[in-house]
Amino acid sequence: CRTVVSLALATMQRATVLLAAKAPKGNVPPNMAKWWKAYTPFHGQVTRQVSPFNLNQVSSLFHNAPSKLKHKVTDNIFDVAPALVASIAFYSYAEWKHADIAFHHRD
Repeated sequence: CRTVVSLALATMQRATVLLAAKAPKGNVPPNMAKWWKAYTPFHGQVTRQVSPFNLNQVSSLFHNAPSKLKHKVTDNIFDVAPALVASIAFYSYAEWKHADIAFHHRD
């Protein structure tokens, strides 16, 4: 039992030493530091956020609507055209078949 406790204490001490070695430099408390690898602090760089009230979110939707619509149609025509042609052909065949059946079974 004593070796298990001493092993646990040694492991905790090793983990604390490793965390202390990775601690960020500067006046940052350890509980507020970011520990992931992708974080790299930029000292002297100003970062700001733009308020949503200062953005023109809706006006950009309608600013170039005709050109956006043309661009969407021309980019996706080869994906949509086969299904559209097949749907129109199926609909016209179904209408023709219905009229043919109705013609042959009239009263």
